[in-house]
Amino acid sequence: MSKNEKNNADILKKILYSIYAVVLLLVVLVFLNACQMFKGTSNNTTSSDNSGAENSDSEYDISQFESIDADGALRLFEKKGYSVVIYGSSTCGYCKEFIKSAKKIQNEIGFKHYYTDMTSLNKNSDDYATLMKKYDKKTTLQISGEEQSGTYGDFFIVTPITVIIKDGKMVDGLIGYASYEQYKELLAKNGIE
Repeated sequence: MSKNEKNNADILKKILYSIYAVVLLLVVLVFLNACQMFKGTSNNTTSSDNSGAENSDSEYDISQFESIDADGALRLFEKKGYSVVIYGSSTCGYCKEFIKSAKKIQNEIGFKHYYTDMTSLNKNSDDYATLMKKYDKKTTLQISGEEQSGTYGDFFIVTPITVIIKDGKMVDGLIGYASYEQYKELLAKNGIE
């Protein structure tokens, strides 16, 4: 290989490495942007509807809810009347948005929510196993474009999950995010207004 050919090969290598670096940088930027959008943390979000959900996503304030663990959730099955438990996580973007709507509805109708942080549940405990048996209401979800059927307990890896208990039985619920209007409608359908 001549000296000229070797110089050309070195230049070509440098160009390829530069292209590789630019492509890698673009992939990282696209990934970070997607994460930002998924978490719902864009600061330029504006609302053109009257859903009542606030647009500030800088906090995950659950202080208005009563925090419970699996044992506390089991005790709700011993109560008369309605109990609504929200299972979520502070790292879940959909949970953050849903919590805002739930707080607004709670303030409007004076109904107290219970809250459990999914990351704090001991999934190996007897209380957790018993609780999953109580969440026996059947449902169907679209997961990766495929319809999946099961009980709420079967889908207990999705957040947020909302469970409505009345007089010792699970009567309804919600898996995933719902808008302010959808959630208020679900509560009303179950007599919580």
